[in-house]
Amino acid sequence: MCARTEGSTVSFVVWPSSQARPAWNDAASGGSVTLPSGYGDRGAFGWYVGHLRASDEASFRDLDVGSIPGAAGAPSQTLAPRAPTAIPGLP
Repeated sequence: MCARTEGSTVSFVVWPSSQARPAWNDAASGGSVTLPSGYGDRGAFGWYVGHLRASDEASFRDLDVGSIPGAAGAPSQTLAPRAPTAIPGLP
């Protein structure tokens, strides 16, 4: 699986590891959804691991995350948690 965001649109594709990654516009392998207003807020700093093959692995140890005041991309405020929003099913 691979996912990306562009503005307020979240897209994903899913495929068997024996095949090449499909194009982002391949409706048979994924889809996209536009997030409701207010879901474009900045997130928090963290770690990401992607594009692992079935035999690959990743591990994390002793991680710590905190905002750096004034840093580019740092959240300017703590956001209140939101209740999940139902998103229509994809084809």
